[in-house]
Amino acid sequence: MNNQHTQNKSGVLVINPGSSSLKWAYFKSLAASSASASGQNDVGKVSSEIAGLLSRYPVELIVIRFVHGGHDFVTPLTIDEVSFRKLRELQSLAPIHNQSSLLCSKIMSENAPGLRQIAVFDTEFFHTLPRVAQMYGLPRKIMEKYNIRRFGFHGFAHAGMLKGWHTLHGTGPGGDERLITVQLGSGCSMAAISNGRPIDCTMGFTPNDGLLMSTRCGDIDPGLLTWLQKKENWNPDQTDRILNNKSGWLGLSGVSSNMAELLQHDSIAARLAVNLFTYRIRKTIGAYYAVLGGLDGIIFSGGIPEHSPGFCKEILANLQHLGIDSDVENKLPILNTFSGIETYRLTSPRSPVACWSMCSNEARSMLDSVEKSLQ
Repeated sequence: MNNQHTQNKSGVLVINPGSSSLKWAYFKSLAASSASASGQNDVGKVSSEIAGLLSRYPVELIVIRFVHGGHDFVTPLTIDEVSFRKLRELQSLAPIHNQSSLLCSKIMSENAPGLRQIAVFDTEFFHTLPRVAQMYGLPRKIMEKYNIRRFGFHGFAHAGMLKGWHTLHGTGPGGDERLITVQLGSGCSMAAISNGRPIDCTMGFTPNDGLLMSTRCGDIDPGLLTWLQKKENWNPDQTDRILNNKSGWLGLSGVSSNMAELLQHDSIAARLAVNLFTYRIRKTIGAYYAVLGGLDGIIFSGGIPEHSPGFCKEILANLQHLGIDSDVENKLPILNTFSGIETYRLTSPRSPVACWSMCSNEARSMLDSVEKSLQ
């Protein structure tokens, strides 16, 4: 990547469009260890939010998170007319997310033409997954024709949790720890990490795989899906809407897509949605324990852990057979502060597996990716 416009410059605005919110962070320089300002807004208010940010802060560089870069885009990419068109062609791979990222780029170009934009991709962290963890049981010709693989997503969040573990335990990259990282927000995912590298993840070809999510179904029997398409006469677009926008906690509960609201709701349907959500997390912890050959730590991050660390503690209850002592005599997680970040210890000091809830600092992970590409 040409670094002419970014070296020794200050004012980096990091834009992180999610499925329901737009997060942003302002760094005084590309090398700044922490943001000098940050915030978030509803994703529907992206136009006014970006215009306001550009008016308030001196910006030399924009970094925008794209969930899916497909097979071709993994490392940071300068956004220009050509690359924008190519990214737009990938919209169907992550219809909820990539559309928001493209909109952010378009609004940036309209408000600040000529300002350099760099796209970073959530799939980068999982790009080197072991071959067996990338594969599907499809005909090889189909796999090769469309470059089908398990991509993995929420990479910047999982990378941030790994970095947070190193900070907490005074270790560095390349350690021999066996970790499970758990990202819980509107979208949810888990990763198994060994020796500083991911070896498996719950999300696959698209972000609608694995755990039950806010409006996404997660794991589903493909035979059931084709059966429903025939019974309900769903076309591909209708199927996408059902799986991505009408399912998950919202579809099961019929009440809300907000986990905080479901935890307070006393209906049987709401409780069922919460139970299935926690069940899939616990089931995946067991599976990753087997894949990793043991376990040293579990790290939770995302909107749910940040606002309800006690809920994460409930997920870990009765997992002593995996070496997790959730410290049942202390109902509330123990608050710690490391490098200015509030971190909750979810297990007792005697627990063989150390479990934490923390802020993963996705924005800094995104800048780490850009910095690396400029070296």
